[in-house]
Amino acid sequence: MSNEQILDSSLASNQGGELNDLSKRYLTETAKWARFLAILGFVVIGIMILFSVIISVAFGTIMGNSGIRTGAAPGIGIGLVYMLFSLIYLYPTLKLYKFASNMLDGIPAGNTGKVTEGFENLKSLFKFMGIFTIIIFSFYLLIAVAAGLMGALR
Repeated sequence: MSNEQILDSSLASNQGGELNDLSKRYLTETAKWARFLAILGFVVIGIMILFSVIISVAFGTIMGNSGIRTGAAPGIGIGLVYMLFSLIYLYPTLKLYKFASNMLDGIPAGNTGKVTEGFENLKSLFKFMGIFTIIIFSFYLLIAVAAGLMGALR
């Protein structure tokens, strides 16, 4: 019997597959904090997008006024990197917000469909964060290996 089947049968036999009041209270409090963090994340994303535009324009202006012939390309490049990071950050923030909204709508109403959808968004958030973490650690490992090879070749 798989862990999921054991959990399903345990829930069904103990409480009819429903959450008890303490679980509902914990999930509601968790969802409130998740909503707060998601809204804060949206604000940070907005600031990052604004910063990407400002740095693109400012860097281009500074480079143009200094007489360096590279033009606005470095500023636009930095701005695009910030824009990329803000777009990457948007997905987990959106999933966190959807988790919170579905939980806060579903728990008081007893709507198991909304609660399930909330958990689906939470699963997607953690899956994204896990994959993203693996990618970042892979880059760190690649950089460490490259630095080691460069040091060995000197």
